[in-house]
Formats: sequence, structure tokens, C-alpha cells
Amino acid sequence: MPSASAPPRPQSQTVERRKTRSLSTSFFTAAVVALLVAGWHQRNEYNLTAESGLGYYLGIVGGVLMLLLLVYPLKKRVRWMRRIGSTKQWFQLHMVLGVIGPVAIMFHANFRLGSMNSTSALFAMLAVAFSGLIGRYLYSRVHLGLYGRRVELEKLSLASAAARKSIAYLFQIAPEFKQQLEQHERVSAAASNGLVGSISKLLTARASRRATQRKCLKLLRPALAREARKRAWSRKVYRDVYRGAHRHLTRYLDAVRRVVEFECFVKLFGLWHVLHMPMFFILVVTSLVHVYAVHAY
Repeated sequence: MPSASAPPRPQSQTVERRKTRSLSTSFFTAAVVALLVAGWHQRNEYNLTAESGLGYYLGIVGGVLMLLLLVYPLKKRVRWMRRIGSTKQWFQLHMVLGVIGPVAIMFHANFRLGSMNSTSALFAMLAVAFSGLIGRYLYSRVHLGLYGRRVELEKLSLASAAARKSIAYLFQIAPEFKQQLEQHERVSAAASNGLVGSISKLLTARASRRATQRKCLKLLRPALAREARKRAWSRKVYRDVYRGAHRHLTRYLDAVRRVVEFECFVKLFGLWHVLHMPMFFILVVTSLVHVYAVHAY
């Protein structure tokens, strides 16, 4: 939410910024993929070696860039660093370094496995990079605009309550319709058990929403038909009422689904955060062992 002193940003400007950001991300991703594919196919042409020349310096660059990833978590915890740049800018830099660093290391290794210590460091780096991509996705589902503030669960719950209120008039027409929705609410609000339960609930949320909508509409049609005969509605009035009920039902079920998905993503993001840092420190240890072994033997 904009501050009280700042004017609200126009909707068109926000949409334009999102499009520009999405286009930049797509271009960057395509460029990285093209570079990796070209490097893989040309790995026998340039004869890069990790021990000397360009391959050696690429290893230094990649290692330094991976160490610089620590700046982002430090920026959030060290008081004086919070005044340097915005969280958005630091997060963008963190993500870029988390991609360029592994790419440099892949060229340093010339897309080949080496000794035991270098292979361990390489796989640790790939695991951290893959974990970072997963974290970026989870972060985007928990935060507005990827770099914004955390979405408040209360707001989603209020949106769900408002959507439910819009279909309350249908409860008197079709009591079975109300029972079906209440059952869906109970299942959706039930706490998930651990990681497996959260993932299962997340994967089945959309399917459950579609199944509930089909059942509700199946119950609603005959109830509305009875109401139409009772009130002598014309075909047009009946069609308009049905379309309105369909629209409000869809809005409500989508609101419930967003609440469920948000709660699951919050749990998964919290778990990811616990696992990601130990993986990074394993990478640091294996990398230091690799650097020592290369220069000592």
C-alpha cells in the first residue's frame, strides 16, 4: 500500500511496470539458456581448463558471485545495511547473481565432472541454484508483485467473506446448495499435516474447487427453475439470475481457493527457508575444500 504522503500509482502504470519486468525476466532467461546450450555444444572447441587461463578466472568470478549472495540476507539483518538501497533492488541483484555465478562455474568446469572434491562442489552449487529457483517461485506466491510486501491473509479472508455474502440469497432458494458450500469450507479450512499434507492440499485445491462448482450448479439449476415457476420469471430473467449466481459462485470459490493456496505456500516457503541456508553453507564448505585441494596439490 502506498504511504500516506505518496500519491497512489495509476493502475495503467503498475500494469506497464509488470509487463516490462516480465519481458526483462523472459529475455534474461532466454539469454542464459542460449548461453548454456552454446557452451555445452562448444565445450570441445575452446579447450577451457579449470587450472589455467580463462577457465581458471571464470572459477574465481563464479565463486565470488556466489559468496556475494550472502549480502542479501545480511542486508535484512544488519542495521546499517538496511539504509543501502531498497529490498527490491537487493533481491533483484541476489537473483541475478544466483544465476550468473553458476553459469560462470559451469564454464569454469567446461561442463565436465572432475575430481571428487570438484564434483561435490559442482553438485552442491547446482542444488543451491535449483533451490533458489524454487524459493523465487514460492516467494512470488506469498508476496505481491514478487518484491512487495507479504500478502495479508486477513485481506484474502475478507475477500472470501464478501464473496460468500454475495451468494447468501441463494441459500434460501437451495438449502442443499448451502450444505455443499459449507462442506467445501470445512475441508478447505482443515489443517494440513506436515509437508506432504500441504503439498497434497495445494495440488488438489483447483480440482476440489471445480468439483464443488459442478455439484453446486447441479443443485442450483432445479432450485432456480422452481423459483422461476413460482415467480413467473421470463426466460430472460431466469437466464440473467442463473448467470449472476454462476458468476458470484465462481468468485466465492476462487476466493476460498486463494486462501487455501496462500496458507500452503506460506508453510512451504517457511520450510524452504529453513533448508536453503544449510544447503548454501554446504556449498561454501565444499567450495573451500575444492579451492584448497586445487592450490595445495
